[in-house]
Amino acid sequence: MMAFFLFYVPIIIFVASPGAAAAAAAEPEMRQTKSESAVLQKKTVLLLHGAKFSDKDWERIGTLDKIKEVGFEAVAVNLHTDQLWNKDHLAWMEAKIKEIEGKVVIVAPSMSGRGAVPYVLKHPEVFGFIPIAPAIDPRDLPKDNSVSVRTLVMYGQYDGPGKAVSEHLLKVFKDPVKVEIA
Repeated sequence: MMAFFLFYVPIIIFVASPGAAAAAAAEPEMRQTKSESAVLQKKTVLLLHGAKFSDKDWERIGTLDKIKEVGFEAVAVNLHTDQLWNKDHLAWMEAKIKEIEGKVVIVAPSMSGRGAVPYVLKHPEVFGFIPIAPAIDPRDLPKDNSVSVRTLVMYGQYDGPGKAVSEHLLKVFKDPVKVEIA
């Protein structure tokens, strides 16, 4: 239980940080109706999961409630039962993000990184990205820090493969924040 707690604390801090508010405020103003403005102000954290977990784990450890406490919507999905995820991770990500109105922060631990990392690389307009030791091939990543997405890269101290991929991700994004869980 303590390990799960250590993962969601940095997520909440990242999502609720002043930088998140500053990033939202820095966007250009446009004329909008009240309902359009409400959609643009809405912020959602999309919580994916690893192969050994499900959407229920985010609820069990209190992450959904904590995210709501800082003013974001929280959406946890069960990837095990989704046929499109099992066929095409990137297509699933594109469809899921279209369903969510407003700004999205993607939390992608382990196996879910297979869809989330390619999505974020293709769609850098996401509000934020939190890969947690994603299970991807580092050879498929860009070689420079050319992707401008607010990013919090997390991994466990003893997770060799997760740490190696995460170290590569730190070179892909501009100004990422790194959290190594001991």
